[in-house]
Amino acid sequence: MSFAEKFASQALSGPVLRDPSAVAERLLAVQGQDPRGVRLAVRARTEGLCARDVDGALTEERSLVISWLNRGTLHLVRSEDYRWLHAMTTPPLEASAKRRLAHEGIAGAEGERAVAAIDRYSSIERGLRGPHCPRPGGWFSVRCFGCWRRARRWSL
Repeated sequence: MSFAEKFASQALSGPVLRDPSAVAERLLAVQGQDPRGVRLAVRARTEGLCARDVDGALTEERSLVISWLNRGTLHLVRSEDYRWLHAMTTPPLEASAKRRLAHEGIAGAEGERAVAAIDRYSSIERGLRGPHCPRPGGWFSVRCFGCWRRARRWSL
């Protein structure tokens, strides 16, 4: 595959996409750990958009969400794609987490109680965990981020 074809397949050349949701539709998922990086990835593939447009798609339109998908890292996806992506990508993460807990001597009901307790007491709002440290149960349940507070903080 030539460079021109690679750039076109990533929507970095060729027809310009119309909005943030079209970018997520074309790419399926955009790395979402860094709020500025998400905005830049969308803006590089569109014309005439600004950071406010990406934020609006996340908060007002809710056409996009950011959640732990694909290897357990934050990704920006279309809201309508979230459920099937979550269903497809979560089982390997859950199996891996359970193996790790068992390796540490925490298995079965004890492991489930431990995850529930950690999930209950760790809160992004309280600042105990950040976007790079997901809540343990968050990989297995439906957890999405909607909007940013200030440039680098997430809120549920």
